[in-house]
Amino acid sequence: SSTYGHSQLKTGHPVRSAIHKQLNGRLVLRWVTTWESLLLYVLHLPLFLCRLNLFSFLFLYSNFLLLGKQKSRFWWYRSDEAFQKA
Repeated sequence: SSTYGHSQLKTGHPVRSAIHKQLNGRLVLRWVTTWESLLLYVLHLPLFLCRLNLFSFLFLYSNFLLLGKQKSRFWWYRSDEAFQKA
């Protein structure tokens, strides 16, 4: 499926002909759908990263609240005793 540029359109057809409309319509449609898909990629990445950061923060914070003063196996959690020794 090849597309034609405006310079390659045959001049024998009138401006309002069905062939002109189809070729121009395909060019416009392909351009719009290409830019829409690129825009989705550009907009989806920051939203995904924000969502990932929020979920990771909530996960870590909920584990911190649930553990309380218990000793933890997690490397990022230091108990009060370990904190006072340091």
